Amino acid sequence: MKHLLALLAAAWAASAMTAPPSKPIWQWTTDERLAARFDEAARIRRVAAFEARRAISPARAASGAARAVAVPRRPADSIHGSEHPELLMPFEIFTSFTEAAYGADDDVARHVQRDATVQASKLGLPPEFLPTLRKQARAFIAMQREERTLKQQIFTGGMTDPQSGMARLRELQKSECASRATAMRSLRARFGASFDRFLYSAIAPGVFRDYFEPISARTLRAEEDGCK
Repeated sequence: MKHLLALLAAAWAASAMTAPPSKPIWQWTTDERLAARFDEAARIRRVAAFEARRAISPARAASGAARAVAVPRRPADSIHGSEHPELLMPFEIFTSFTEAAYGADDDVARHVQRDATVQASKLGLPPEFLPTLRKQARAFIAMQREERTLKQQIFTGGMTDPQSGMARLRELQKSECASRATAMRSLRARFGASFDRFLYSAIAPGVFRDYFEPISARTLRAEEDGCK
């Protein structure tokens, strides 16, 4: 136990030596964001927090039967925007928002849209902000919808040729990357830093990403740049 405490203390001390940029998180550069995200001591603490939350979840503590359910493996990283919004890449926040707001035509999506409208207004964005966002991202949103439908068909056994479905998924994901980057560049050209402020102030706190496979800084940078 003493050895464990010493290791934890060392990890905290090491992370404290790297001060975050002294500017709003929506102004961080890609390099600054990746440096903070791949701080190893901080990553270990995030994973430990994920494990602690999972250990005390009501579903797992409810009964012996619940404990018998297979436990998902330990994640490579866990980033919750309510705690560490600065670690999320802009493309991750944008993807989560368009999926939630425009990925379906249901009450949940309409609620997300209404809330985003209120938040955008509070940030001083003009009334045309969200309509413009949706217009600029329409190709990306269409691909997100197709991806969702394909996944449902593949993973519920509703597709006669799942291999062709998986091939189409790979094509979509590559096209989505370029389309999303194009939309985000257009929105920055139109609204400037206010676009990123909206992402990090209004949307990021509700975004969470649990990675069960390692993802590299190189991959994240490529996705942010449109997978060129």
